[in-house]
Parts: sequence; structure tokens; C-alpha cells
Amino acid sequence: MRKIHSLINLIYNPKTDRYDTLRDEWEWYDGPIAKSGGLPVIQHTDWAFYDDGTESGSVIIGTENTNPTLDVDTLYLYRGGTHETSGNRYTNLSCQIQYNLNGGGFNTVGTGSNVVKTSISANLTDQSSTTQRITAGQFVNIVNNYAVDNANGVAGTIADPKSNGFECLWPFEIISGDVSDGDSIELKIIFNGAGDLDQYNQTNPTITVNKPVGGISIPVVMNHLKNQGIS
Repeated sequence: MRKIHSLINLIYNPKTDRYDTLRDEWEWYDGPIAKSGGLPVIQHTDWAFYDDGTESGSVIIGTENTNPTLDVDTLYLYRGGTHETSGNRYTNLSCQIQYNLNGGGFNTVGTGSNVVKTSISANLTDQSSTTQRITAGQFVNIVNNYAVDNANGVAGTIADPKSNGFECLWPFEIISGDVSDGDSIELKIIFNGAGDLDQYNQTNPTITVNKPVGGISIPVVMNHLKNQGIS
């Protein structure tokens, strides 16, 4: 049995620093209860890939929602948009990505994952907020969406994004030892530890792997030389 309050009138009492009840109308109820508006629906919207750079200044690779060809052992940024389209507010929404190599099934991307791993970018700050670069519609306030991951593969801790959207940003690398030239890698945004989003209104991005003969790409060589003080 539940005590359902249909009307409560309160008045502030300065002597006790509390609110006193003036009127309380209620009844006992033993039926089902559901919030008005239903469950929130989170939809995956647009996506894009970028060369490593700052959140707002990184350079897009090709165009949004267009499948890229990417080098192995090279740091890239993946930006994916989400939007709350209907229902009640969602509390503490965070997302992560999964990879699917050559149709073999999805696996979660993290710092120690195979094929695709989360990497650290010197240009990003973990849990900082993203600006709106690729999506349309209402956007969660850019000062509190926490949608940049630069640590562990989890992006965003959004409280209350009703009828709003935000864009998550992940730095990542394709591991040369786990792939072959021409391999296909599909990426998918999911709820953090809780499976697929409710809707996907764009086809998931599919990366074509560029792995030069011998498995060493030009960016890897240049980075090595730079680390050795050779420019």
C-alpha cells in the first residue's frame, strides 16, 4: 500500500526554520505507478572523426557521417552525438564505445582493449565539456556535460538532459598488431556498462584499416624520430 498525496500546502515557520503543513489531502493506493511521460529515449545521432587536437579546434577527417580510412598506431578523435528524444529525464547518462572487427562481434573499448584502445591526448582534459560541432537541436549546456573522455573510455556524466543532446569525444588508436591492412572496424556508442542505446538514427561508422607493408606507418616513424630529438 502507498500513501498518495494529491495536495500539500506548506507554510514557512521562522521560529523553527521549518515548513509546517497547513493542508494534506491523500489516499491509500495499491496499484501500479509510472511517471508521466514514460521512460527516457536516448538516440545516437551524428558522428565524425578528427585528427588529434583540441576539443573545438581539431580538424575533421573527411565529412561527418562518412566512413574513413585510418592508419594504425595513430591517435585520432571520435565524436558521437546523442539526444534525449522523449520520455522523462535521464539521470547521470554516460557512454562508451565498442568495436566490431570484420563482423566478429562487439567488444568494449578501454585502455587495455585489443584492436581499438582508448589513448591519452595532450590536447584534451578528461571530463571537460564538449561544444556542439556536428549535431543539430537543443544542446546540453557546454559547461556541464563532462563529455570528453581522456582516461578510461567513459564519456559524460549528464544529469537531466531531457529533450537535449550532447556530443561525446574519445581519443583512440587502432593497434597494428591486432589488425591487417584493409580490415573493417565498426564502432558503436552504448550506455556505460548497460548495452545499446535506445535508437540509432545513423548507420554506425565503419573504419577501413590502413596498415602499410611491414606494419609501420609514416606517423609512427615520425613520432619515433621526434621522441629521439630528430626533426
